[in-house]
Amino acid sequence: MNAITIKRITFGIFAITFVISSCGKGAQGDSFGVVINVGDCSNSNLSQIVDKLELVPCDEPHALEAYSIVTSSATTYPGADALEVFAEQSCIDEFFGYVGVELPQSILYYTYVYPSVTSWNIKSDRSVVCFIYKATEPLLTKSVKGSKL
Repeated sequence: MNAITIKRITFGIFAITFVISSCGKGAQGDSFGVVINVGDCSNSNLSQIVDKLELVPCDEPHALEAYSIVTSSATTYPGADALEVFAEQSCIDEFFGYVGVELPQSILYYTYVYPSVTSWNIKSDRSVVCFIYKATEPLLTKSVKGSKL
C-alpha cells in the first residue's frame, strides 16, 4: 500500500466515527459548543472532536489543528454521502495551501466534520471543518501552517 492509500483508509475510519457522532450532537444545536476558526488548535483527541472540543494555544501540545472551513452551497441537505465527497475533496484541496506540501508527501493526516441533517435544518449550518492531525506521538507543539511536515 502506498501512503495515500493508507491515509484514505485511515480517513474513512475516522469519517464514519465523526458522522455518527455529528448526527447525535446535531440534535442539540452546536456541533462543537465553541467557535472554530482556521488556525485553532485543540488538545481533544479524535474521538472527542464533535462532543468535547477544547481549544488550546498552538504552542501548547495539541492533537488537532483546524486548517480550513468550507461552506456547502447546497440549499437543501444533500445527504451524508454528498457531504462526505464535498468535505473530502475540499480538505484535500486546501491541505497544500496550509501545510506547504502535498498530502502524499506529508507526515500529517486530515479529517473533517460536516453538519448533521438536524444542524443543517435547525441552525442553517453549512460548514465543513477540516482538521490536521499527527497519527503518532508526540503531539504537535506548534502550528503546522507552512511547516512542510
